[in-house]
Amino acid sequence: MMIGFKRMAAMLLAAGLLVSVGCVSKKVEPEHKPKLGISQSTDGILTMSLDTEVGYKYSILYLDPKEKRWKMMKGCESIMGTGKTIEIQKRVNPRKPVPALTVDYVKL
Repeated sequence: MMIGFKRMAAMLLAAGLLVSVGCVSKKVEPEHKPKLGISQSTDGILTMSLDTEVGYKYSILYLDPKEKRWKMMKGCESIMGTGKTIEIQKRVNPRKPVPALTVDYVKL
């Protein structure tokens, strides 16, 4: 037995509505968004400012241009949150661009 086109379309529409009922899109905001400020002097001093919170441990990572993957920056593997801005300075080659940097964190 053949089902008419209109009836079939109505059934598909009804099925779609039943499936989508209850689906709600809600933007999930992370509980903590650490901010990393970066500046470089002409003599090769890279200054990183990290806003921290008590109860978190931070790590600064850089994007290795050759391997195309994130690596821990030496000396920035385990930064304990104090609730204040922490400044870290590193000597870098002033003739090379600053690599892409990001912050990883763990709630303690």
